[in-house]
Amino acid sequence: MGTLSCRERMISTATLWVASLLVLFPMRRRLVGGFMAEYRTPRFTKARTRLRWNRNTLGSVNTRIPTASSGTARQIVRLFAQSQQTDKIHIHDEDEQQQKCSLPTVASILTTSYLDLVSVEVPEPEESVIHLLSTALDLPWETGYRDLRKILMRPQSQSIPSSNNLLANQVLTAVQFKTYQALLVRRKTMEPIQYLTGQWDFLDYVLTVRHPLLCPRPETEELVELVREDLATLAAKNNSDRCRLRILDVGCGTGCIGVSLAAKLPNSFVEAIDVEHVAVATATENAERVLGAQYQARFNAQLCEAEVFDVATVQDRFDAVVSNPPYIPRADMGTLETTVVDFESETALCGGEDGLDVVRSIVKKLPFWCVENAVCWMEVDPTHPALLRKWLESDCSLGVVFVHTYRDLYGNDRFVKLRVTRTK
Repeated sequence: MGTLSCRERMISTATLWVASLLVLFPMRRRLVGGFMAEYRTPRFTKARTRLRWNRNTLGSVNTRIPTASSGTARQIVRLFAQSQQTDKIHIHDEDEQQQKCSLPTVASILTTSYLDLVSVEVPEPEESVIHLLSTALDLPWETGYRDLRKILMRPQSQSIPSSNNLLANQVLTAVQFKTYQALLVRRKTMEPIQYLTGQWDFLDYVLTVRHPLLCPRPETEELVELVREDLATLAAKNNSDRCRLRILDVGCGTGCIGVSLAAKLPNSFVEAIDVEHVAVATATENAERVLGAQYQARFNAQLCEAEVFDVATVQDRFDAVVSNPPYIPRADMGTLETTVVDFESETALCGGEDGLDVVRSIVKKLPFWCVENAVCWMEVDPTHPALLRKWLESDCSLGVVFVHTYRDLYGNDRFVKLRVTRTK
């Protein structure tokens, strides 16, 4: 009986050994083999080393596992599963770390995206990447552009200024990188930078800009300065019973002309009209942005065509009319850059066959809108001043005379000043 009992114990032990091996051997091959097939790259070296250790350990299980029991076998399986779960955690952590490391720094993405835009011949590549990255990083408008420009435009022989080191070495977040990439793709289609940033500088102000309104341009800044100087003199000579200078902005768009004049001429009120709903909304927003809480007492925009605008709907006649009307001759529309013709409003650009359709309408309405001796300033095509002068000199019944032509920064006859001699 004693011998039989010992033999039974030996058989029982051997049976447990065999059962354990039958259970563990295929399991470890499936588990380890699956992980090894999935992670065969250098970044998972630590995880792969751990998996190899598990496989080697279990490979010599016949020398490492003591006298087995069903409880011991279950414990081994449990320990093996726990080790695999630990590997998964480490692999997940390393994957996150790798993803973070793959995101670019501010300095590197400025350089690479600048070269990218140059390679596809996007206009103003340096301005584009600086403004778009500043927008994606949500940097302050007043300082973001300047700081990024110092990083991008430094001479190759010079290191990044110490004051910009922190920004230059900043790693973009996944959201910032995705936002910037989306803006860059749109810029490659030649979409104006102003639409992508949603705002732009105009003189001393930062104005909201929306598609499809005309983007504020340097030439229009010149117009505002000329008008400001002229109206400041006019305001000083104003009658005592007309203490406030009244200005009409025809075709206001973003409101850049009217809002700027209201800001620069404190004793003025600007009425603005446009045929686009988005223009009225944007001009009003910019008035509040620049003029502050009192903007309603200084500026008003309404949806209206010049042809039907009636001064009976407002308080009084105007001392000045200013406009940047659509003035591109139809034949010249095809010569405009893609950034202009494909995105900005054709209604705000094309002035008919000779470009004077809207200009003529404004001139004819001046005696109905204005007080006597009121002035009208307009930005026009370089071919227009001579045509306007000839027209007004030949038709005295209009009650409007041609005063002077002014050139822009590029030497083009760009601005005209007219005067109302008789009201109707």
